Amino acid sequence: GGPYTIWIRGKNEIILEDVMIGEVWVCSGQSNMEWSADQGLKQSIDESPSANNKSIRFFYIPKSTSETPQDDVIAKWVVCNPEDMLHFSAIGYFFGKTLNKELNLPVGLINSNWGGTPAEVWTPKEVISADKELQEASDKISEAPWWPNKPGLIYNSMIYPIINYKIAGTIWYQGESNVKTHYGYQKLLTTMIDSWRKAWNNSFPFYFVQIAPVEGGKANAAFLREAQLKTLLNEQNIGMVVTLDIGEKNNIHPAQK
Repeated sequence: GGPYTIWIRGKNEIILEDVMIGEVWVCSGQSNMEWSADQGLKQSIDESPSANNKSIRFFYIPKSTSETPQDDVIAKWVVCNPEDMLHFSAIGYFFGKTLNKELNLPVGLINSNWGGTPAEVWTPKEVISADKELQEASDKISEAPWWPNKPGLIYNSMIYPIINYKIAGTIWYQGESNVKTHYGYQKLLTTMIDSWRKAWNNSFPFYFVQIAPVEGGKANAAFLREAQLKTLLNEQNIGMVVTLDIGEKNNIHPAQK
């Protein structure tokens, strides 16, 4: 509950006000997790005027990369309000709103995502390089001017800085950028999940979304969905959302997610 005030007294005094205690979730992945009202999502636009909730807090990690693990990140908690909600992950917000209502607990949401990114960049580099199959698949990921494609670059700067922060779990929406290397995705996703849990020293729940279909079949995308299903069947304490019913013609960003 809350709000609480925390006093830290030593040679000086630091006062932390309006502190809430509840569940904190990491909202991660690529563009489908990142998208908000900024991309025209109607649900977020319609919700915005009523998005005043002091029991929901946002923490938006800015996009950055690093060759080495970072201990800190420049970001701050913000109370849920109509303006900030417009720019926050739509999936993250509605997930948090549901938790807040059902559990009657404050909910903190950490927005750590980057459109277009393959799962390798969210996985520690040493974990990828230690596995020949994962490294070979990683080497086949195409370079792009808008997002990094090398193992560990985002993990170091957008995940590692928060591993000392206790979380209740993670929600994940990613996979479109690994379609061409679908054959290794089950192992990659499992390895990433395990590496995060090891870093946090916590086998927290990990819930992810299957990528949605688009017109034209695209067999490789179907194979990636199969890899996601196999991950669900072989990993503990995870859940998968099926999106076969919300696909849109030639659109990997279904509006109804």
